[in-house]
Amino acid sequence: MCIRVFYVNVHGPFVQHPVTVNPQGRAPLAGLMVLIGALGMTAIWGTAAVMTGRPLGWLALLTAADLALLARLAGAPASRTRAAYVLLGLTATTVASNFLLSAGMVGQQVGLSPLQSAPRLSLDLAWLLAVQSNGPLDMAAIAAAFGLAWWWAR
Repeated sequence: MCIRVFYVNVHGPFVQHPVTVNPQGRAPLAGLMVLIGALGMTAIWGTAAVMTGRPLGWLALLTAADLALLARLAGAPASRTRAAYVLLGLTATTVASNFLLSAGMVGQQVGLSPLQSAPRLSLDLAWLLAVQSNGPLDMAAIAAAFGLAWWWAR
């Protein structure tokens, strides 16, 4: 990518100097922005899921759009790297939100908050509760979110 920079020279008219910018250098910034977006969407999705007691699979679509937009706004070029960042962020958000919902379900029974019961929750029990709480529409929304995230991020 070549960007043309114009500036006024005191000894003459406008001078044009090409400046090259490496778009691959913005990939770490995109990864950082996707990480921050994934943490924010995990907080939103996890809180909403714990408050309603439902997995809210449609939030995966919103998360996919948010992470793809953040990666694009970071200036990373359309590539497999950008798509991988978005898919990893979506995976982490989906897993963490379902884990928080499972921790909230168990914690409610023993009088603990989701954050207090999360370290005590086994992965087997979290998996069992997540499988039982996610219905067919939630699973379809999550699967569609992965496909759309790949399409929007590439």
